Amino acid sequence: RFRQKWRNTLKKGLRSCDILEIKCFEEFQCIFKEYQSYAKKLGFKSISERKCMQWFKNVKEDKILSLRVFQASDPKDKKIKLGSIGILQYKKRGFYLFGFTNQLGRKSQANSALLWKAIVHSKSKNLDEFDMGGLNNKTPLGIRKFKESLNGIFEKSPGEYFYISLF
Repeated sequence: RFRQKWRNTLKKGLRSCDILEIKCFEEFQCIFKEYQSYAKKLGFKSISERKCMQWFKNVKEDKILSLRVFQASDPKDKKIKLGSIGILQYKKRGFYLFGFTNQLGRKSQANSALLWKAIVHSKSKNLDEFDMGGLNNKTPLGIRKFKESLNGIFEKSPGEYFYISLF
C-alpha cells in the first residue's frame, strides 16, 4: 500500500544497505553518541541518554519497555556506516524513537531501509502498532511527505501533556 516514490526509495535502500540489529552495548553507545552529535548539529534536543541505555539493556532481560537499534552499513564495506534507527517497544506497540543518516546514507536511502527493517522486525515480534510520531504545522515538508507516503492511519491527539494524579 506504499506510494510509488516510497516503494522506489525502499528498493534502492534495500539494494544499497545492509541492516543489522545491534546487540552489543558498546556499539549501541557509539551509535547513541553519533545520534547526539546529529541532534546538536541540527539544533534539537536528543532523547535522554540514561533512559535509552536502560531501555537497550532491557532487551536482554526481556522487559516490557525495550529499545531495539538497527544500523545500516555499506554492503561492500561493513565499516562504512550509513545510519541508525531506534525503536522503543512497549507492550504491543513499536514507537520510532530516533533515527539519523549521514550524507552517504541519504544517497543510499538508508532511512527507508532502516525503517522497513524496524517495521518487519516489529511485525515478527507480534506488535499490533508502529507509531512514527505525529505531524504538525512545524513538521518539515520532507518528513511530512515521507510519513504520508507510507499510507498509515493518522490519529488526532491533543498533543503531548503531563498527567499528574493527585489521588
